[in-house]
Amino acid sequence: MDARSLRSMHLSFAGVVYNLGVTAKIGSLLLVFFYTLSYLFDPLKPLAVTPGYLIPPNFWIWTVVTHPFVEVHILLLLCSVAAVVFSSNFLESSFGTVNLLIYYAIVCIASSICSALYYFFAYMVTFNVDYLFDVHINGMSGLLGGAVVAVKQIAGDQPFIGAVGLQLKDMTLLCFVCLLGLKLFGLLPGGYVLSYGFGALAGWIYLRFYQNHSKGRGDQTQQFAFKYFFPKPAQGPIGTVSNIVYKFLLKVKICRKTTYRYDVGAPSNITLTLSGVNSLDAERRRNKAIKALDERLKKSTSEASAAWPSLEDEEVGKIDPESTVNVPHPTKPDSQSSSPDGSASPDIVTIEMDSTSAAENV
Repeated sequence: MDARSLRSMHLSFAGVVYNLGVTAKIGSLLLVFFYTLSYLFDPLKPLAVTPGYLIPPNFWIWTVVTHPFVEVHILLLLCSVAAVVFSSNFLESSFGTVNLLIYYAIVCIASSICSALYYFFAYMVTFNVDYLFDVHINGMSGLLGGAVVAVKQIAGDQPFIGAVGLQLKDMTLLCFVCLLGLKLFGLLPGGYVLSYGFGALAGWIYLRFYQNHSKGRGDQTQQFAFKYFFPKPAQGPIGTVSNIVYKFLLKVKICRKTTYRYDVGAPSNITLTLSGVNSLDAERRRNKAIKALDERLKKSTSEASAAWPSLEDEEVGKIDPESTVNVPHPTKPDSQSSSPDGSASPDIVTIEMDSTSAAENV
């Protein structure tokens, strides 16, 4: 290979790196940095999550932060870098750099803690100490689980493999099946599968119930329900179980109902439909509000007429009893302007004055 080809490849690689997002650059650099440490010492014990060392008296809490970047095999390193680059470039424009970093931190930390709890439970059932000290949770599988859930939320209906009818919303289950197959063939540690599953679950819970956005909190769209992560034959039973769990969490105050905020005063073509309110009921409430508004206008007009100040006669200096202003009560068709839909506008009131009386007061 000549120098010109090497220079061209170098420029192409530099261009690709330059066009990467901030999240992809940070994740790739940290992965490469921690991988180089594996040539100096074994980073799994001090930097990966080991369930037995996560609890007192050791309490190696920093491992929940460092474990995603620890890789000791070059093939897994390349897969982790690819996962970070592709997912970050796809999600960063929608989430924003800061929000995406927060989201990745949440799913990685939650997946490591939940995986450690799983191994604690396995130890309590089997009393096998290997589950506490010989198991290491590391790698980007937890981040990958959260990333594919976010991809489903943003562009779930886009085709992934059009020849077989796969869409992006099917990636979550497809990746889990692939990782599980690699684990069964002994090509991947079990911690990767657990971390991926808990990362996907943590990402869905955050996006479903806790993510802040302009319209409120969470994503309660039907397409993002938990049962739609599974094939159609399994959606019925899974939906029933997930609804029972959700209602239980609401009762124990762990979850709360999601609310949304809408600016109904802003000009928009959006029509809000409220459940339980039909057109006749809405018309009845509208007429009741108009009637109450008319009564308030009549009351305020009568009070203003009673408190109208007396006018002095310019020539005699006395009060002229005939110098009065005729302020009739506003009538519904004449005193109020109507909006295009026929509703009354309360801020426009017409006051008619007697021309003879007004001329005498000039």
